[in-house]
Amino acid sequence: MYETGPLTAALSWQWMDSVREAYSKYSVQPGETYIPAVSRLDSQDYFDFTLDWQLSQSLKFTLSVKNLTDTQPPFLPNNEENTDSTTYDVLGRRYYATVQFKL
Repeated sequence: MYETGPLTAALSWQWMDSVREAYSKYSVQPGETYIPAVSRLDSQDYFDFTLDWQLSQSLKFTLSVKNLTDTQPPFLPNNEENTDSTTYDVLGRRYYATVQFKL
C-alpha cells in the first residue's frame, strides 16, 4: 500500500500453486475410480488494484480493478464449465467505482 496526501493505492497479489493430477467432478460415473482429467495445472497469479481518494472528511472516491492482468482460468476438460469455478476466477478483469459519503 502507498499513501500520499489524500490518495491511497494498493496492489494485492493472490498466488495459487500448481496442481498435479487435477480431477474433474464430472469425469467418472459413481462408483468408478477417479481418473485425472489433466496431469498438471500451472500456478495462477491474480492481481487486484485499488485507488482511494479522500476528497474531504466526509467524501471518499474509490476505483478498483479485479484480476488486473485478466488471467484466464486453466482448462479442465470433462466439466460443465471447463474449469473449476470454485477455485479460479472465471469472470476476468472487472472494474468498480464507489463513492462513500458520511454525514
